Amino acid sequence: MAGKNQHHIWQMLQRGFSLKEHNDNHIWVYRNGVAPERTVTRLFGQQSSFYGPRGSEADENITNFENATQSFIQDARKMENGQSIDGDVVAGLVAHLEMRSLFLRDEISRLGERITRFVRDSMTDPRKYQEIMSAYIKNHPELLDAEMDNASIDGSMRPLIRELIMQAAPKLIRDSAPEMAMFARIFYDKMAAAMTETAKSAHNKSLLADFSEVKRADSHRSLKFSILRSSHADFILPDTSLAFFTRTRCTPISDEDEKVEAVIVPLSTDVAIFGKRNSSFHRDMQTIQRALAGCAYEAFLSPRRRNDLIKLSRRISRNARLLTEADIRSVVRFDSLLKF
Repeated sequence: MAGKNQHHIWQMLQRGFSLKEHNDNHIWVYRNGVAPERTVTRLFGQQSSFYGPRGSEADENITNFENATQSFIQDARKMENGQSIDGDVVAGLVAHLEMRSLFLRDEISRLGERITRFVRDSMTDPRKYQEIMSAYIKNHPELLDAEMDNASIDGSMRPLIRELIMQAAPKLIRDSAPEMAMFARIFYDKMAAAMTETAKSAHNKSLLADFSEVKRADSHRSLKFSILRSSHADFILPDTSLAFFTRTRCTPISDEDEKVEAVIVPLSTDVAIFGKRNSSFHRDMQTIQRALAGCAYEAFLSPRRRNDLIKLSRRISRNARLLTEADIRSVVRFDSLLKF
């Protein structure tokens, strides 16, 4: 992938869902609510300098991983159904795929924007600003103590001074609210504008480690991996590249607070890697297809244009959320600002 145009969906995986014509790998791209589009793998799932400029650390690390792992994937595509596969290698592959995606970067950015907007709205509302500042002063008496230390105020005088300041604080806070509201609006709007670059930087830093050694890979090693072949229905490739099964849902990225029961990594239209915590775990092909479609962020790939896949595309993004809007509202609450 080294170069200026960098694939956040590994082109080698895409080729497993393509047809070779005119020296190019042609794919059908399915999106929710629009007609399928035909394109080629070298043009799909890539952005200019997505992982930084050519030769950046993240770019180089991903390229090195791809070069080291591509023969493993080629061999896996030829294996028999049910054949066991090296768990250490697959654990690193799964961690790599979930970490490199556009979905993960956009979710980081989306959450950051929501938090920034929430704090801005709270600080520009005069009533909420007064509550926040009053709570902050009450929650941090050490700030006033430090100022009295600097002023060398006698200990016997401190209770009286503290009482006088606390009595005066509401009016001082109330009088400063309009000026602080204007400042907060300017400050937080600039923060929101910079959030995309902040998310990109944070994402790229996470891609500098050895994918086989990251915490996610350690967790995935507890699964038993084998080959799953389908002779009667085609696998699809979601733009997140995989689907995790937990006890309650499917998701394109693992969560340390929710135990992964299984993971499916499509390698081609008829071959996937299936990792299971328990050998009794089973899902039929229709369920797997629905899970892969639901874990797609914006699109999934197939080498064919089919009516059943158009219908399946309605499930795109259904499970591609790190945090739902309800989750964000529960995490980013006004009363949480009163405790900081």
